[in-house]
Amino acid sequence: MASKRRNMFHKNKTQETTENGRYNSVMLWFPDTVNQMSAYAGNHPAYGVTLCQVLAHGSEPIIEGGEQPVFWNNATRETFLMANGSRYAYNTEDSSETEACVAQVDAVTFVSNITVGILQLTAFLATNPVVAIFGRKIVLGCLLLIPGVCCFLIANVADIMYLSIALMTSLAVLISSTVPIILSIIVDLFPTNIRSMATSVAMICGRLGAAAGGQIFGIYQQTHCTAAFNTVGVVLICIAGVVVSTVPNERKPA
Repeated sequence: MASKRRNMFHKNKTQETTENGRYNSVMLWFPDTVNQMSAYAGNHPAYGVTLCQVLAHGSEPIIEGGEQPVFWNNATRETFLMANGSRYAYNTEDSSETEACVAQVDAVTFVSNITVGILQLTAFLATNPVVAIFGRKIVLGCLLLIPGVCCFLIANVADIMYLSIALMTSLAVLISSTVPIILSIIVDLFPTNIRSMATSVAMICGRLGAAAGGQIFGIYQQTHCTAAFNTVGVVLICIAGVVVSTVPNERKPA
């Protein structure tokens, strides 16, 4: 019995680490990603590209024209002008000839983040009654499976800006909703005198996953976007399979 509890604890600790990492990976870069999509939509009214294709165009200026283009961050400015300096009055070897770098933040970025916060609150409030009806295994499995599918759609299918934003919002909200369910499972595995320690260890692992995931995903999102989202999708779906096969389907509030 003790061995079974240890194995279940390690599985849930891994899930906590993974889910916090996935959630933080998405939310850390969510505002910047939305802003990039908005900037791309401003330059390309027809849009018609996936998120990864937008990120691949990250070296484009927001406003192109005249003697100097206007960019929305220093990395974009340097990348674009090193490749296209001959088209503008720009000397790549003379730092005194620099153009204005203007931070452009579209209103949709703020609206999207506020929407995510409201939906997260709603999801947290809805978790308990939903778990009481369907059971923890089914709910947790769905909360992992659906974001996994969203990852594939974001990287390979969605070619409308607001559809991409909606999928990213769903991904973040649903993954964050798994945390109280995972913690409730961990609490049930241990006697009262060590429940606090078990929960603390799981949360520490989750925070470590969040710190590492945000940095790693940020790098790969810019360099290997499609592979990054597909990998996250595969991991989430695999964890959903593990949950369905191992977690008892108890109808207890999260």
